Amino acid sequence: AGKDTNKDQSYFLCQLNQGQLSKALFPIGHLTKPDVREIARKEKLPTAERKDSQGICFVGKVDLPTFLQQKLEPKTGNVIEVPAKFMEKKKQVEITEENYRKLCFPFPYKPWNGEVIGEHQGAHFYTIGQRKGLGGGHGQKLYVYKIVPERREIHAGLYQALMGTKFKVTKINSLIDTPAPGSEFEVQIRYNSRPVRCKILKSSDNEWQVELFSPTYAISPGQSAVFYQHDNMLAGGVISALL
Repeated sequence: AGKDTNKDQSYFLCQLNQGQLSKALFPIGHLTKPDVREIARKEKLPTAERKDSQGICFVGKVDLPTFLQQKLEPKTGNVIEVPAKFMEKKKQVEITEENYRKLCFPFPYKPWNGEVIGEHQGAHFYTIGQRKGLGGGHGQKLYVYKIVPERREIHAGLYQALMGTKFKVTKINSLIDTPAPGSEFEVQIRYNSRPVRCKILKSSDNEWQVELFSPTYAISPGQSAVFYQHDNMLAGGVISALL
């Protein structure tokens, strides 16, 4: 991992193998962003005082929602509130070998189990955990829990419903041997989030079951889960299901 925890990019490199890494150079990985700016000042480079880029660097000064709206047609659909009682049922199921397969399927929630609370302009404009764009006047803040693009549905729920501790990781790319159950690491589940302490519940060459030591917000299938020990990245994979 890079020295600057605010700018570290190792999360995105989790699928590189040893052959690729052997030919890669990271010449400023030992520096922080202020260190780099100071070098730029001494060399009188115009970038020394330039603001950090927070947008999509390859399309110019435009934020992501605006960029998507310029490129994709609106496709309206329903925003459906997920009752909290539905979310709690699955969390109460004990994780056993017998229940494991069933638990790894998406939550069996149907639109008619909830309430349509609004309309959106396109499921492709949303991400798991997003709060903005769900409409107002509800009384409690809602967050995107699930996106069903084929039905043009956004399922939303309360913040508490998005807290989780267990998930499955597939497409494992590991620089270490398959860890034994009980092995402990730190795992990062999205870019620019702090790694969280975790342990391995069950593992094979291409699938790990992971439990976090503390509940974490919006564990999202499709995102990378990257495993570290101190500053060393050990493995990475794709979150495929919540447990």
